[in-house]
Amino acid sequence: VHGGIPSTEGVTFEEIQKINRFIEPPDFGLMADLLWTDIMEEDGRKISNRGVCFAMGPDLVSQFAELNKLQLIVRSHEMKSEVYEVQKGGKAVTIFSAPNYCDHYG
Repeated sequence: VHGGIPSTEGVTFEEIQKINRFIEPPDFGLMADLLWTDIMEEDGRKISNRGVCFAMGPDLVSQFAELNKLQLIVRSHEMKSEVYEVQKGGKAVTIFSAPNYCDHYG
């Protein structure tokens, strides 16, 4: 995924596959969640520190992975100074894939 998991619990891949991908991304909803949601170390859900969508804890990431029979969620939306970061619980990893992002890394 680009960002993260849905902010609504119980979403399956079947629902994700029904998203119209030929539109401008909306400000909220399932598509926005998949694009912009962050992960965090503490359990639960909160508004993201970046002010866009939500941040999800390892408990919710594990629930989504189990429901959809996933071993790991790989995302790339967030800048990481160490190139990658594994979320507590080991069900999500963020890989920073833009080495020249805003000239911060090079």
